[in-house]
Amino acid sequence: HTSAGEDQEHRSLKMKGSISLKLKISLSIAILMLCLAAMCQAQSPSTVLVVANSNNAQSVALANYYMNARKIPTSNLLLENWYADDNAYTCTLPEFKTLILQPIIDKVATLNHVDYIVICRNLPIQVPGTDRSVDSMIAGYTDMQHLTTARVNPYFEQTGAFNSSKYGIHLVTRLDGWSWADAFGLVLHSVTAKGGEPILLDMAPNCSTGAYGYYNNRMAGAAKLLTAKKANVMLDNTHSFVVPNVPLGGYFSWGSHDAAFRVANFASLQFAPGAIAETIYSFSGQSIRFPGVGGSQSAILIHAGVTGVKGYTSEPYAGATANPEVMFPNYLSGRNLAESFYAASEYMVWKDVVIGDPLCSPYSKANKLHIF
Repeated sequence: HTSAGEDQEHRSLKMKGSISLKLKISLSIAILMLCLAAMCQAQSPSTVLVVANSNNAQSVALANYYMNARKIPTSNLLLENWYADDNAYTCTLPEFKTLILQPIIDKVATLNHVDYIVICRNLPIQVPGTDRSVDSMIAGYTDMQHLTTARVNPYFEQTGAFNSSKYGIHLVTRLDGWSWADAFGLVLHSVTAKGGEPILLDMAPNCSTGAYGYYNNRMAGAAKLLTAKKANVMLDNTHSFVVPNVPLGGYFSWGSHDAAFRVANFASLQFAPGAIAETIYSFSGQSIRFPGVGGSQSAILIHAGVTGVKGYTSEPYAGATANPEVMFPNYLSGRNLAESFYAASEYMVWKDVVIGDPLCSPYSKANKLHIF
């Protein structure tokens, strides 16, 4: 038997235990929500500015499709007054200043915070005479006096979340391709991305000497880093141009610099939703909108179903290529598509074009976590 005093003490202890448990649960939930908020901040749709051509109905439709898929606020849409014809692939420097760049500067000033800028198909890609891509000039813009001045990317080799206020640039990507179906497909592949598929790093023995050997070594280094992350990695150093019979989650090769390269084999590569790719080919972004130009064009991989890929509008030199030792580990660590490509790319205001939805992040904790 227990006394009344002892019963009261037991009840008091049970109540304290119950309160303590409830407090721990409440604190755990609060910490979880704070972590989620921190993870989602860099992925917030409100930080994306979407740019389309007001004179092309499909460009506007693509922008609306993407914004709806990513729940981007309607206030984050900018419609620019550009030619409706797809042949308007390039723009002069004065056109770039007044019709492309200045409206973006003005729009960004009206929004709370912009990290990413997405350019929809039917807007120009290159500024002839400057040897620069439209995208890279926008991304690295500082002032009108230095529009074409190349510089080192301040986000190069970073592993943390991107913030435009911290780095003084914007990460610019585009939704583009040979057809409107290819451009719309980039969005669908992004929002259905899950991750986990094999990553192919295809070295080329004919590119193993001198400066070229450096990039074969980068692929070998990336394979070691990814293996340490328990990723499914396929590293090939044979004389074959490898075409696996399974969908890939990542791809890096010498493209048409590989002695065994064949366009038909390149075009037959398969990609899972969320896959990102890069080739060490100088003119891979020269024919994003029109089939027919030779070599390992990035548009071939877009048509094959890749979710993100980098290309170059003219000779960028090998140093501009995305470093696979940064690009793939960052992506598999949870960084998004734009962060992964830009952290791996050394130069700004250059020849680079990054294709895909910047927010695609199949390996992020926020993407994996579901609360019911």
